[in-house]
Amino acid sequence: MAGSFYPAEPKQLAQKINKYLAAAKVNVTAEKIRAIIVPHAGYDFSGPVAAYAYAAIVGRKFRTVVLIGSSHTSYFDGSVIDDHDAWQTALGAVEIDKELAAKIMAREEKIKMLSSVHEQDHMIEVQLPWLQTVLAPGFKIVPIALGNMEQKNYRQLADALFEVLTEEDLLVVSSDMSHYPAYDDAKKIDRRTLELIEQGKVGELDEYVAATMAAGIPGEETLLCGLEAVKTGLDLAQKLNWQAKILRYATSGDVPIGSKDSVVGYGAVVFTNKK
Repeated sequence: MAGSFYPAEPKQLAQKINKYLAAAKVNVTAEKIRAIIVPHAGYDFSGPVAAYAYAAIVGRKFRTVVLIGSSHTSYFDGSVIDDHDAWQTALGAVEIDKELAAKIMAREEKIKMLSSVHEQDHMIEVQLPWLQTVLAPGFKIVPIALGNMEQKNYRQLADALFEVLTEEDLLVVSSDMSHYPAYDDAKKIDRRTLELIEQGKVGELDEYVAATMAAGIPGEETLLCGLEAVKTGLDLAQKLNWQAKILRYATSGDVPIGSKDSVVGYGAVVFTNKK
């Protein structure tokens, strides 16, 4: 997606990210952050929101960043980890943590390695330049795409991550929010979605998504394109006693090039240790 979702030229890419980071004012203890939810649209649209989550972890040093999202392009059961050795962006290469990936797969047979799903999707790729900008060098990644055939996939992945993640690791959940309703409808719908995320209510979130989609709101196609990934994060937060905090919300209609007739919603959320 370099050259479309974000600049392909290193200097332009760095300038754009740093511009958004400079405008994001956050008040959260970086050392306590264990996970974030961030949008994955083109930077011109979602960058001002994503920057709030990334600004909260500037300077942090992590061993591995596990990035999860629900597949946009493939329909399958389980979850798949990319099997390349590294991912390359204009800001350099990031190595895949094959050791941690193997530990995750060893705990659940429906988590496998498959590169083709990741090669067609943007949800994880667009997060890498942000991570390369804000984190201390030396981190590795584990990119995981969730399938869409079974709802229990999120529980399986959450259980596996619960067994292997440590305080040295960061979880990044990639998801946009409402897709294509009018501006005011999106704000109302997404406000409740974010409330349920902040409260950690997985079951109620599922019910709210189903009820809202059944209501036939004009233009609304999905409340969370990364719903299963978000549920994975919430399940893990419950197991590990994390507390969610909403940092920012906006829509594509809030940027100069956006229209308020049909918008996509974006939220930035951090999860911190309660202790």
